[in-house]
Amino acid sequence: MAAAADVPVSRYTADSHNSPRSVSSKMAHLITHHDPFHIHKILGVLVLLHYIYRFYLVFQTGTAFPASESPLRAICGVILHGLLSWSSLLLPLPTRRNFAKPMIWPEFRLHSILFASRHVFSAILSLAHLWPKSNVGNLFARASIILGTVNLASIITQNYGCHVKRTTNSMPYPENVTPEQQLAIRRLYTTAQFGATVTCFMNDASMNFAPLLGIQMAPLLMTLVRKGKISTGMYHRVYATSLSLGYLMIFARLGMLFQKDGSDFDEDISLDTVAYTYRALVLFSLPFSRSRNYISAKTFWTGATLLATVVYPTMMHYFFDDVGVDGKTTMSTNDESLAMATYVVRKIIALFFVVTMTKHVCTYAPLFGNPTIPAAAKNNAATKESPIKSGNMGALDSLIDMIWRFLRNDFGTAAR
Repeated sequence: MAAAADVPVSRYTADSHNSPRSVSSKMAHLITHHDPFHIHKILGVLVLLHYIYRFYLVFQTGTAFPASESPLRAICGVILHGLLSWSSLLLPLPTRRNFAKPMIWPEFRLHSILFASRHVFSAILSLAHLWPKSNVGNLFARASIILGTVNLASIITQNYGCHVKRTTNSMPYPENVTPEQQLAIRRLYTTAQFGATVTCFMNDASMNFAPLLGIQMAPLLMTLVRKGKISTGMYHRVYATSLSLGYLMIFARLGMLFQKDGSDFDEDISLDTVAYTYRALVLFSLPFSRSRNYISAKTFWTGATLLATVVYPTMMHYFFDDVGVDGKTTMSTNDESLAMATYVVRKIIALFFVVTMTKHVCTYAPLFGNPTIPAAAKNNAATKESPIKSGNMGALDSLIDMIWRFLRNDFGTAAR
């Protein structure tokens, strides 16, 4: 939810501290006359309740938008999130960024509106079943949303921000968080941003909706920091938690896809479910690609769009002649290859879940009072060297290696 500054922009000057009513005292009030008819705050409350409802549904039923729910009702709920972001334009903001604390500024607000709108629009298209069915149409639609967002974000940065001091790399942190820990946290924040974009490749409203929590939680927390209600440390703790909750929603959705085709978890899995889940896992691995460190965002997402809309469907047609753009097929569920594919995908989901959530816990631990990270992680962060290549593995890397060994042995046993 977007920030609500409660004094005019003209008063955010050095002289304002000399006035009888200082800026800090005015900022202490959450409810002010700068929000006409309290539109923004009412929308904020409705959106918070809507988040709670959708998260309850996804953990209870496996989807944030059950088939039994009216599409119109679901779409109206999603539209609330778009209205909340856009209503933030009614509120005044300081023209300059405060680098001492995580507070909202014009560039961030516009980026927040842009990214939230991307997910609102994608979720509406999924709920209304309006994504194009053809490869060409699908390519055009995804490129328009994803690359269009990248271009608009660049324009916003050129006019309101700085290419050097970006939102993530210039964010202040609590004093107890070391530079090495800050670097790890920033990288995970950036990975979450890339992961959010990946959800726009999916024809699933739950996937499209999941990143909205982190996107709209950040400006709310920045507002509370400006009002003096929470500290910088609390901002990071709640924001990191909101990002992790988004991942939990995605994994819950992927895992429970296998239950919707039959009452037995191990039987009656259709190929379209396996194909859909495999595509999701492939796409969600993109943010971890080292290639994004050497190419521009436009180039990266152009390649990702081609992969999701052209390469993937082509490969599926090659391996399974009856599979369509959305993975639809009439292939028998007793096929041995389908059984093996189902087994592999389930293992990959489990691997992704364990690795991702373990990484979140280890990386965000300093924000919650754990002042230390493994010495190996510190050394590798300073030298930017892979712990596996250097032979100096930290706790997280050891866990990942153990999981890979388990999966390799398990797959070998299944194959024999």
